[in-house]
Amino acid sequence: MFMNEIGAHSLWLSRIPAICAHRPARPLIHGAQFVGTPPRAPLDSGAATRQFAGIEPEDAATMTKPAKTEAELVAMAVAELKVHADVSEGIRISVIKSDDSWEFRASADAATVAKPGYPEAVAMLVQIGDHLGKQYDLKG
Repeated sequence: MFMNEIGAHSLWLSRIPAICAHRPARPLIHGAQFVGTPPRAPLDSGAATRQFAGIEPEDAATMTKPAKTEAELVAMAVAELKVHADVSEGIRISVIKSDDSWEFRASADAATVAKPGYPEAVAMLVQIGDHLGKQYDLKG
């Protein structure tokens, strides 16, 4: 028997199309990966003809944030400062409203300002205000 350069018998190679014709074409699965072509769903058999509904920006639903009063926002900020900052006593927090947003302002007496950790507490208050400002609107 004569073998070709890849080590396969020429009579066997001539029968490959006939052998494959009797076997259904389906992907072979090896482990979790496909070997061969992945199966196609019936909807994927044709050309892509799906049309997406166009939503105009003015038709889109606008999400609104829940509103909190100034006292509620300050209470939330004080609670967060007690957890994260060393200096939370003696700091007076107020809410400053601009056009469509708001932010916290801190003030304190000279003794509180002189305490170590006060600048970090004010920086933490700014971060807390940024976080709460993304979640809540100011009521009133």
